Amino acid sequence: MAAKPANTTPRGRRRLAAAFLFRLILTVALYVLYELWFDIVPAADPNLPDSVAGILERAVGLLMFLSGAMTLTYALRHFFWHGWVEANTDTQVPKLLIDISSFAVWVAAVVTALSVVFDVSISAFLTTSGIVIAVIGFALRYLISDVFTGIALGLERPFNIGDWIELEDGTLGKVVEINWRATKLITKKETAVVVPNTFLATRPFTNYNWPENFFRNSFEIVLDYDVTAHQAERILLAAVNQATGDIGIPRKPDLRIREYTPRGARWEVRFWCPEHQDLEGLQYKVKRYVLRNLHFAGVKVPREKLELLDSTHPKALHNPVKRDVTFLRDVHLFDSMTDEELEQLRDRMDERLCLMGDPIVEQGEEGDSLFLLREGYLDVFIQNEDGDRVMVGHLLPGSFFGEMSLLTGAKRAATVIPSVDADVFEISKEHIRSFLAGSEDLVRQLSLALAERQLQNDRALMAAPKEQIEQQTRTAADRLFSKIQRYFDLMH
Repeated sequence: MAAKPANTTPRGRRRLAAAFLFRLILTVALYVLYELWFDIVPAADPNLPDSVAGILERAVGLLMFLSGAMTLTYALRHFFWHGWVEANTDTQVPKLLIDISSFAVWVAAVVTALSVVFDVSISAFLTTSGIVIAVIGFALRYLISDVFTGIALGLERPFNIGDWIELEDGTLGKVVEINWRATKLITKKETAVVVPNTFLATRPFTNYNWPENFFRNSFEIVLDYDVTAHQAERILLAAVNQATGDIGIPRKPDLRIREYTPRGARWEVRFWCPEHQDLEGLQYKVKRYVLRNLHFAGVKVPREKLELLDSTHPKALHNPVKRDVTFLRDVHLFDSMTDEELEQLRDRMDERLCLMGDPIVEQGEEGDSLFLLREGYLDVFIQNEDGDRVMVGHLLPGSFFGEMSLLTGAKRAATVIPSVDADVFEISKEHIRSFLAGSEDLVRQLSLALAERQLQNDRALMAAPKEQIEQQTRTAADRLFSKIQRYFDLMH
């Protein structure tokens, strides 16, 4: 691909203007010399033969037209195509259009020079050249077809430099150049593909950058019939939001039920991708978050079913307690609790369905509970100095928030709002009081977990030596230990 002149900086524009001015002055000087030739030559050399003076005059005239063509093509390339056109269309002009305009200028300059300087009849010249062109055209008909097809592609512009297109045979690549004969693509394997322009004009192809600079992709997954439609939306749409939340495409993902199969319902997950070169990485992220969300929701992708189980069969029994205890075990805050204690906590905690857009907690409000996100995707906001709500992060399944309110009675530090429907567990002060009263070790473990989480946000501390980090963590844990004991009235 031809390099684009550096005309976007003041220094680059000055260099282009100086080069154009030099060419323009040279052309004007040659024109003046050509027009005043027989006034200047006799005065300079009275003995110069007229025949020699005439030859020199024609040479000056030819140089004048060639210099003019060079000046005009330079202005077209740098000031019109790479300047005005690209600035107003925000796209890179194909090299073919620039070459066509330059070729037209040079042809016009040569024909005009033959007529003006060498007194050649244009009609006779066109008649003779027409016969020659016909013979050459028949011999090069395929090449000429590619050239004129390239012209049509340049004018119609079904794709631009930088677009990703897929050919009928499955070849996929990024357009890097459109020249006289062919269009050049670079594939994801960093290999070049040269496609004749005639092929592109006569065969269908897919442009992934038109009419918008993004496109929709999808994949399918089978979920058991025990998974409700609302739960599937919480799991799958949350995964897409986790992977694409910062891309900024003004289209929302959605779901479709493709069919009902013996294994379960086949869901289609549809989401938007900004660049085809990012598709594989983005699709991997979405599927990875789907697996993560399925894990925290306790949902497994069903295998092929070889038998139908009676509802009383042990394998067919649904055990939500075991599922939820497994979920609690994955929460770092409860690492020190036994399975028996987790089962008791599971029986006490409340399960809540939080609707999209309805705040779960508001910054500054009183609270004494902790929330665990099992399904969904939450946006976290804080209020800045101007009173505006600013998004500062997201919470994924398996995350918890409100731990300082639960253990110390602190006010809510942020506002948390579901971006899709969310399923959360709420653990209040009364739910956990008996566990803390019966185990000082649990209080210390929770204090340490809180301290570590608080200090993770201190980037300056994270860059400090390991000994300093450990000392700061112990100090913060001791301070939190005292707060928890006072808040739960555990002081003896």
